[in-house]
Amino acid sequence: MAIIEVFNLTKVYTNPLTRKQKRAVDGISFSVEQGQIFGFLGPNGSGKTTTIGMLLDIINRTDGEIKLFGETNLNAARKRIGATLETPNFYPYLSGYDNLKIVAKIKGIGEERVQEILGIVKLSSRQKDAFKAYSLGMKQRLSLASAMLSDPDIIILDEPANGLDPEGIREIREIIKGLGRQGKTVFLSSHLLDEVEQTCTHVAVIKDGKLVKQGSVAELTSRNIARLQADDMDLLRTVLRSYGGVLSNETRDGAVFAALGEGTLSDLNRYLASQGVYVSHLSEARQSLEEVFLELTS
Repeated sequence: MAIIEVFNLTKVYTNPLTRKQKRAVDGISFSVEQGQIFGFLGPNGSGKTTTIGMLLDIINRTDGEIKLFGETNLNAARKRIGATLETPNFYPYLSGYDNLKIVAKIKGIGEERVQEILGIVKLSSRQKDAFKAYSLGMKQRLSLASAMLSDPDIIILDEPANGLDPEGIREIREIIKGLGRQGKTVFLSSHLLDEVEQTCTHVAVIKDGKLVKQGSVAELTSRNIARLQADDMDLLRTVLRSYGGVLSNETRDGAVFAALGEGTLSDLNRYLASQGVYVSHLSEARQSLEEVFLELTS
């Protein structure tokens, strides 16, 4: 079941002085299924934060349609969403517990849930400490706790691990994966592509406000890549360029990596041999999400 659906979503900003228009988000359409951990990726200025703002009704959309839980009545649907933006917004001199208690009171949630959620984000032992004394990782975990407080069906996170050390990143990753195991849907924006690859089940990539790719992480990283080495690497590269089944090739780490549009490694090997190129190494190489991202956005 698709619980986030976006159709032709568009946001146009107009400069009040020059009247020049900029399409920050340009007619994108995508869907997120229940239980997915969905990464929303793109270079700086690609429209990620603007899209999140429109989903949360912080930013008015210029055109397009948003459906949440199959409904266009977004005011009711948004009550089932928890969200945190990149910079946590808490009272610095209040404790973590007191900050969450204020959020709970606004949302009509009992204090027992505050204690429960502090345990989930591993802040129980530091709940009485002032927010200003927290490390960046602890602040991010408290922000996650605030988003999770009402037990929402969708959690939207903007750069949840930004600026954290490896231990802090791992802690955020485990919390997000735990939400997925509970059947929650997580929609997150992040620049940490290696972390997205480890955490997310599905991704969408946007560039200059336009959607360029959407699919499961497994699909996007399963592209057929051949890793080759030969005594005469220059001849190998020349012959690869003449093979119709190779979409592109690049040299790194002493080997040639060839993206195959069709055919198998055996087909490629037979062709190379017919052209007098005998490889000393030929194997399948998996493409990382970072490599896919750079191909799509560069």
